[in-house]
Amino acid sequence: MATKSLNFDMFTMPALRTESVSELLKAKEYVQSIFELSLADAPELVDLEAVYQKLLKAIEEPSLFSQFSRREEKLIPWALVQRIGEEPLFEQERAISITFSWFLDSDRFQAVPGLIQVFLSEYPVNSRKFSELKGAISELIIKADTPKLNKLREWAQSVSLFSPNVMQRFTKIAVNESIVDCISTYRLHRGLNFGNFFKVGLQSVLTELGASLSEMSSSRQLFIVDEMINTFIDSEKQFIYPSLRNDFAEGMLLSYQITPPKKRSKEKLKKLFLAHYGDPRISKSGWIGVSEEAVDVMRGWMVENTMNDFFNLLSHVAKTDSTADHHWVYRKRFWNAYLKKGVIQEAWVALGPQAKVQARNFLNHGSAFATLSGGAPNHSSLIMVIGGVLVTEWSHSGKYRVWDRDLSRPKLYKGAYRRSELISNCDYEGAHHSSDSGGWQYKLSTLINDLTGVSVSSREYMNDR
Repeated sequence: MATKSLNFDMFTMPALRTESVSELLKAKEYVQSIFELSLADAPELVDLEAVYQKLLKAIEEPSLFSQFSRREEKLIPWALVQRIGEEPLFEQERAISITFSWFLDSDRFQAVPGLIQVFLSEYPVNSRKFSELKGAISELIIKADTPKLNKLREWAQSVSLFSPNVMQRFTKIAVNESIVDCISTYRLHRGLNFGNFFKVGLQSVLTELGASLSEMSSSRQLFIVDEMINTFIDSEKQFIYPSLRNDFAEGMLLSYQITPPKKRSKEKLKKLFLAHYGDPRISKSGWIGVSEEAVDVMRGWMVENTMNDFFNLLSHVAKTDSTADHHWVYRKRFWNAYLKKGVIQEAWVALGPQAKVQARNFLNHGSAFATLSGGAPNHSSLIMVIGGVLVTEWSHSGKYRVWDRDLSRPKLYKGAYRRSELISNCDYEGAHHSSDSGGWQYKLSTLINDLTGVSVSSREYMNDR
């Protein structure tokens, strides 16, 4: 009665000015969405167990369906679809046909809201009985004929709920509009945003983003990155959908294998992955199950972080250290050219005690680096891999050194190094002579090209642009 009264009072009022009519139309749509298309509330487990046992017997002997009370009848959808015993009842042979035949023969159409609710909650897409269950619910809705269920049927058909293409539609809405619109369109409220339909939908969206995110405009990429982070990370910085952890990483990273994101999107993603997955160069435990291609994208971003940290540190040191200033400006140009070209596969920094103190004062708190002992306290070393060849460079008066053999080279991503580890047993070395005319730069770039095939021109490494 409350619903009828509300509808009458609200929609039989005299004409009002346009703004008020507009507001009333919005209110009407909202009321209809609540009362005419509402689904059922999920029951308590203790109630379900008793109905489950009765339904188990009724499937064996259909005449026992007559023993269900009206209240118990409303719980049959959950007892049928949810896993309460060793397997959901609907997966037993003839369970679907027997139960739905009883629904139809007895005109028990009041089960429809509950069936849709549990269908969206469980969405057992990997079950061998999924198609049969989906078809049975769809048939029951089609044959139901009450005003409320007619509205429910129209909604289910309008959103392609039982169509084989439902996830394609879900994905299209999410990518072209928003995840919020998906939740609204498919009425995934009252806990259904944690249900399996939503999770399967998110998985489909992430698969699409893994292929196409980098092709979107910068503003659209940023919107999607923000929305996906808000969808997957709660206010307490916890991962909401752990089962989609690997899908999330691949969806957010794979499309950037060739075309990188703009700075704001990249920084947001790097921050999230460092917090929830860790630095893949240091520990792979947070990245187990994520494709190597996706991990490589994050690893490449961390190379940029390390190189930029080293550049920033040395630029800071150069302001107060004339020896660093003399050497560093040319080295920064040289290695920045290789960074811009995207050919530095790995990068790690080892800082002397004094350099480490300076780094803590102005580098990002998330910056990772090793400690360096056995040399001058203000010296630092940059360790890189280019085309499989390892190179060490120094902040001050130190030679560059190159290792072409695996056995003798320093190990990457250690927490601490002695200076001797980064200078001993190298295959090639050279002093930084004739920096202003490109002397050492030409020799080293030619050596790298000969060993790896990676070529950077003098025009690139002698200029900051």
